[in-house]
Amino acid sequence: MSTSEATLDSMVKTLDLALILAGAAGEQRGRRWIDKSFSLLEDAWRISKMDDGDTNSAGQYPRPQKRRRVLDEKACAGPWEDTPSFSITEAFTPPIKRPIRRTHAISLEAFQAHMNTPRPDGSPRGPAPLVIFGLTDDWPARTTRPWNKPAYLLSRTFDGKRLVPVEIGRSYVDDGWGQKIISFGDFLHDYIDPSDSTQTVTSNPQNKTGYLAQHQLFTQLPRLRDDILIPDYCYTAPPGHPTDPSQDQPELDTPQLNAWFGPGGTITPLHTDPYHNLLVQVVGRKYVRLYAPEETARMRARGKEGGVEMGNTSEIDVGVLEGWDEKGEDDGGDDDGREELRQLPYVECILEPGDTLAGDYARRPWTDNDTDIITVTMTTPSTALSRTENLSLLALTAACVAILANTFQGDGEPLVASLALSGLAFSATFAMIRWLGPTFIKSGLKGVDMSKHHKKELPECMGAICAVVYLLVVIVFIPFPFYKDIVAATSGGGNRDVVLEVEHLQQGRFLHRFPHSKLASYLSAIISLQSITMLGIGDDLFDIRWRHKFFIPAFASIPLLVVYFVDFDVTSIVIPIPLQPYLGELFDLGVLYYVYMACVAIFSPNSINILAGINGIEVSQSIVIALLLAFNDCLYLLTPYPHPATDSHLFSLYFLLPFLGVSFALLWYNWYPARVFVGDTYCYFAGMVFVVVSILGHFSKTLILLLIPQGVNFVYSVPQLFGLVPCPRHRLPRFNARTGLLEPSITPWTPERQPKRPVAWALKLLGKLRLLQVTLDDKGNFVETSNFTIINLWLVWRGPLREDRLAWELTAVQAVFGLFGLFVRHRLALLVFKEDNWGITGSV
Repeated sequence: MSTSEATLDSMVKTLDLALILAGAAGEQRGRRWIDKSFSLLEDAWRISKMDDGDTNSAGQYPRPQKRRRVLDEKACAGPWEDTPSFSITEAFTPPIKRPIRRTHAISLEAFQAHMNTPRPDGSPRGPAPLVIFGLTDDWPARTTRPWNKPAYLLSRTFDGKRLVPVEIGRSYVDDGWGQKIISFGDFLHDYIDPSDSTQTVTSNPQNKTGYLAQHQLFTQLPRLRDDILIPDYCYTAPPGHPTDPSQDQPELDTPQLNAWFGPGGTITPLHTDPYHNLLVQVVGRKYVRLYAPEETARMRARGKEGGVEMGNTSEIDVGVLEGWDEKGEDDGGDDDGREELRQLPYVECILEPGDTLAGDYARRPWTDNDTDIITVTMTTPSTALSRTENLSLLALTAACVAILANTFQGDGEPLVASLALSGLAFSATFAMIRWLGPTFIKSGLKGVDMSKHHKKELPECMGAICAVVYLLVVIVFIPFPFYKDIVAATSGGGNRDVVLEVEHLQQGRFLHRFPHSKLASYLSAIISLQSITMLGIGDDLFDIRWRHKFFIPAFASIPLLVVYFVDFDVTSIVIPIPLQPYLGELFDLGVLYYVYMACVAIFSPNSINILAGINGIEVSQSIVIALLLAFNDCLYLLTPYPHPATDSHLFSLYFLLPFLGVSFALLWYNWYPARVFVGDTYCYFAGMVFVVVSILGHFSKTLILLLIPQGVNFVYSVPQLFGLVPCPRHRLPRFNARTGLLEPSITPWTPERQPKRPVAWALKLLGKLRLLQVTLDDKGNFVETSNFTIINLWLVWRGPLREDRLAWELTAVQAVFGLFGLFVRHRLALLVFKEDNWGITGSV
């Protein structure tokens, strides 16, 4: 290989790895640039090949023309027209005993009617599956741009230089199964066996199966995307899940496209899919078997294997069950069990080139590929809420509305009204996230979940929905805490006289004072939360750099600090008893106290934002903090005597309860496996809610005690945040595709780039204390160190973990440290202070 070819291959590898492993940082930020780079590279390479007289490779690409010429169909087909096709030899064809009904392509209306038609037996399984032929006859992939020609596929993949992820092994449940990334040309050469090709194709030397499975090939290679057409069927409204509505997925604005490409003998085991699928066979043939969802209990789901959740995959090997394959050590179970499985009802088919399978929702398909195949699936999950979800949300909404209406019978009952509005906030957030997810994806607000085997694009910035619903709820709530002042205790509000009986007039006039300061505090909180929401959405849209957005919360806190100054203006702190002989009982910080509160406003949102990177962790830590703050409020509200801080802690609950409502709805979608991402907006919004209640509720020091894990994470991250150690843009844990577990992500070091001596000494010390994972070479040089986040540190201590297990453990840590913080605030503080403002006297 020449130096120029090696350089070109290296460039292609770098760009493709950015697409496959990192998602190119999203379509807006990186993918378009990478696609354009590939286009320029191919043009330059093609012209270079032509100039060198290499027609073998360059001949597959026509030289760029200044003017578009009208070409006949033969010319459009290209030089691959007369090249060999993939082999159609089949070692074995399964017999079809219970065939799926076949039909010619039907109209969109007829297909929707079929989807809406219940089964004749009245079962809840949904519409019967169909094999539809004639639907793809006009696809370029089956006509002028033939995918059955290896030469054509090579021409669309940069002469086979483009990289693809390949599964190695007959099935992903077999021993020895693995994954690797190789060039498309090597994939054809080593694992696919066409009868002929533009390059010499030999059998795989180790006789292993290579399978390009469920890959977003058309996102990575947009040239191939132009060869297929999306059927109108993808835009129908499919029914919900027939037996488990919780598995319904958010609707996508555009269908997800995945490709399968493998040799004969490739198997996908019995499994469930959460989506409605159209399975289109482009090249070769595929055997498919479907079992009804009612048979789930008999499918022998695998559960966890090696820490990987395999609950959607069955232990049953249909090939062994039917006697088509040899029995392995754990295949098929006992003879009685196999006989029972043979009696289960199923339907089956063999998809021919051009066939489309519209499979029933949540059936368990088993796929056996007996020839070289290329299959495309188009998934169209529904945004519609399931019947159970609709009924549940409607019941919750009706109950909350009834409670709200009843509060006006007395003095407004603001705490009860806040609870009811929190329930409405949950309902609205739950529904709107489902409905608006596809709109966010269409607008480019989407991301790729890097800690999964199949890296799907998910809607991002869902925290914006939570923030907007929350703001609307707290605005609607404004009349409730002031209802008594506006209506019950006055003749219309403001400073008007109270309406009194005649006999009381002798006692003089009573002037009711409206609590303007309380209203000002409430409105300033809303202004701050609106400001941080707008700034957070701006960050999600424009990806503001850390050094610029770090101080954003300080600007949003200005309304709070102004109201605090006008209304309260207490800037003194209580001095611990041992220091009082020297400093006095109180010490006035003056303006420094406002600087301190501004720092709290900066730290709280940013600390939640940097303790992130796995499904659910941002929302779960925020819910724990909110619950602990609410618990702290209840300690003051449930005292046996009227506490002077009652109003402050009621104020806190008015803001915390709706926050919990919207957060629990978001957690439903963001918990593992995540169906949405929260975005920076939620982190800013959540942190500012805590700032609002702590500053205006006068317990900012209590908030700091509840943010101990976030503080530890910040201090631990300082070496990377301040540039002492290189800091990658994202420090989320590294996903091991083979085990399905998360491992500490690392910062690589090179011999040319080593840490300075003091930093190196500190890194080695942290490594010895097991506070860092450090790898050195034989010369003592740093090879890699784990990234400085407590998520990675927890993985250093605990070893590789499943993502949901890691999230649960970190959430538990947050809860334990939060409870410890409250214990310090209300018990240990009595060792150095005369009394706690809860009303407990110290023993000192």
